[in-house]
Amino acid sequence: MKKKKDLAQHNRLKRAKSRKNDEYYTPYWEIERELEKYAERNIFKGKNIFLNCDDWKTSDFYKYFVDNFNRFGLKKLISMGYVERHDLDIGKKADKRTVWKKNGKLHFKTEHPKETGGFETYESKKVIEEEKIDIIVTNPPFTLVKEQWFELMMEYPNVEFIFIAGLTTLGYVKYLKLWENKRIQPSFNVGNFSNTLTFKVPLIYIREKEKKDPHTKFTPDGKYLFRTVASLWFTTFKVPYVKAPCKYSRLYDVPHSYLNERSKSGNIVAYLYFLRDLPCNYKGELCVPITYLSHPRPDLFKVKEIVTSSSGYTYYNEIKEEVKGVFSRPIIQRI
Repeated sequence: MKKKKDLAQHNRLKRAKSRKNDEYYTPYWEIERELEKYAERNIFKGKNIFLNCDDWKTSDFYKYFVDNFNRFGLKKLISMGYVERHDLDIGKKADKRTVWKKNGKLHFKTEHPKETGGFETYESKKVIEEEKIDIIVTNPPFTLVKEQWFELMMEYPNVEFIFIAGLTTLGYVKYLKLWENKRIQPSFNVGNFSNTLTFKVPLIYIREKEKKDPHTKFTPDGKYLFRTVASLWFTTFKVPYVKAPCKYSRLYDVPHSYLNERSKSGNIVAYLYFLRDLPCNYKGELCVPITYLSHPRPDLFKVKEIVTSSSGYTYYNEIKEEVKGVFSRPIIQRI
């Protein structure tokens, strides 16, 4: 029965990969910049860490934790990579790599799961349960965050998570429920107010002219360094994150930054184009960009509801043309 369930989950993964390019690998320096903030607080000390989307032979997450195993005081590190089912059928095997310390030395053990090694599989969940995993750290496939990642977080409420996901994650219903219940929040996102991260991606993702551009950067292992403004770190730890700036100005002093929107209750709310225009002293309702949820200000505002295209919301531009809402947007109000 479990194998059938794993096969169904694998099929969803295969469909997801056919829809989008999903191979975005996090470079060492991006991992180090973010996770050092956890290390400074001794969060990793004495913990069992699971990298459930990482092939130890190529993952910089794995390399980073092995390099710092002693400094962090880790108890155990486990990394498990994914193998396509058609590769599995021709003899290729997924890898499960375990690292632990004994008699002052690091020990390594490599095993081969029978299935694909995907984070949603029975074998991966078995590691969480049998190895008493404390923290899961990874960059999961963005296309599967909405379908399966948050289900994993709900299934294991005693496990902490640190992971990267796309900006659209902020508008997912499952994310919002977890956020409201204080189960998830933005991570430190060091120096990342613009939600910009760099990834290593295969060369097939870029155009020929970009390959020839002298400004295009490549890694020693032949991958292209791709910088995107649509991703950030999330965590279940209660850590300080980069908060949105707030200006003490009158709303109408911000030129071309707001429109009127009528909420379900009939109230007219101010519509902000840019988060940087957030006026702290405005007492009415504000409809703000979805990026507000990546840098929320619960000390100043409460989130009243989320405006989505499926909610049937509309707003009016400056010449009173009705425009259908496309992206999720929070409606917030000063406390």
